[in-house]
Amino acid sequence: MPIRHVRVAVLVVFALSVGAFGSHRSARAYELLGGQWPGISSLGFCISTSYSGSDAAWDTGLYYWDYLSSEFGYHTSCNGNKVSLLDANYSQVSWDGLAELIPSPVSNPYTGAAAYLNYHHTQNYTTTKIASVAGHELGHIFGLAHESGCVLMNAATSVRYTSCGVWYATSDDRDGVSYIY
Repeated sequence: MPIRHVRVAVLVVFALSVGAFGSHRSARAYELLGGQWPGISSLGFCISTSYSGSDAAWDTGLYYWDYLSSEFGYHTSCNGNKVSLLDANYSQVSWDGLAELIPSPVSNPYTGAAAYLNYHHTQNYTTTKIASVAGHELGHIFGLAHESGCVLMNAATSVRYTSCGVWYATSDDRDGVSYIY
């Protein structure tokens, strides 16, 4: 076999092996809930919390989604808002954060939402760990579903924050919001 053909064959084998083994992420790694807001740039948020650290966590979560995503803009006002950002103190549940979309996560369009930080679990979290929970719940509010890996939308705080150190939206999370809106 001539040397030129050998080089071409080696390059083809190399290209195929890189394609098969060189990347573990798909072209679209983010997951979607299925619904969306009619317009994300005018979404209003009302922060109404009772426990220490919750309001700052919501502010931080909103700031980093806004800072990192060009599609996103928000205002915080309890007049005419669509999203309530709250906290609670539930010892009988395992979640540290929860988001509820109205009428449902798969409906178009969303008409309202509420998200909670559970003080029972977050009271001993660091500031950035609580922000990780808040940012994660905001991801649901924007229409993102759970995803594996070191991303904000990983369901487990123990993986997302403790193992991966993620406390604000990754490029994958932002790509998901960009795709929706």
